[in-house]
Amino acid sequence: MRSLPAPAPWTGPLPDARPPEGAAVYQLPTGTYETRAALAMSGGSFRDKRRFAATAVLVTHPAGDFLVDAGFGEHVADHV
Repeated sequence: MRSLPAPAPWTGPLPDARPPEGAAVYQLPTGTYETRAALAMSGGSFRDKRRFAATAVLVTHPAGDFLVDAGFGEHVADHV
């Protein structure tokens, strides 16, 4: 399967950010895993190992909080 070409970078103006009073964004480190470099990046060696972080993002907002699991993914068992 071939990869899609990368899209052109956005060159338009960005909207002004006006978060409500009390809103915040937090990065929550939740764990790490180690895998062979050859399986993680182009040109990596099977002898070398690399550590990667699993994380979550918490957005606090006056209307309610929102938690995004940005960590291991559905195939976590393949990495441990």
